Amino acid sequence: MHDARWGDISQIETELELFRAVVESGEVYAYVHLISGQDMPTKSPDYILNYFDKKSIEGKEFVAFWQDEKQVDRLKYYWLCTKHMRHGLIYKIIRHGALCFQRIVGINRLKKLSLPFRYGYNWVSLILQAVISLVNEYPKYAYNFKYTICADELYKHMILSWGANKVLFKR
Repeated sequence: MHDARWGDISQIETELELFRAVVESGEVYAYVHLISGQDMPTKSPDYILNYFDKKSIEGKEFVAFWQDEKQVDRLKYYWLCTKHMRHGLIYKIIRHGALCFQRIVGINRLKKLSLPFRYGYNWVSLILQAVISLVNEYPKYAYNFKYTICADELYKHMILSWGANKVLFKR
C-alpha cells in the first residue's frame, strides 16, 4: 500500500512498482495498460481488446507527448512540498518562495539532463519491451524526476522517446 499523491514522486514510485511486478511475473504480455480508475472508457472492453489484437499496431506504444516549452519549469526548478500540493497555504508559500529564489539565482536542472524534454498524458498502453525499458532505465534518471511537479507526465515520455521504440501518437 502506497501513499501516492497527485503531483508527487510517489506516483512514479507506485507506477514503477506495478511495472516491475509485470516484468517479474514472467508473463509475456502484448500490452500493459496504465489507466485511471476514475476515467471511463468510451469503448466496450471487447472493442478495446480486439483493437490491441490487430496486427497493424503490433509493437507500437501508445504514448501521447508534446515538447511545449511552457512546461519546462517542471524539470528546470526544484519543486518542494509536492506531497502537500493541495494542503494549505504554508506549503504553497514555501513552494512558490523557493521557485522565485531559484529563478533569481539562475537554477537550471536541465543543464545536466541527457534526455529530451517531453510531457504528455500519464495514461499509456505499452508493449512489454517498453515496460522493461522503463523499469531498467528509470533508475539512471531518477534524480532528474525527484523534486519535480507532476513527473508522472514526464518520465515515461522522455525515457521512451529517447530510445528506439516506435511511438504511435505524437503532437
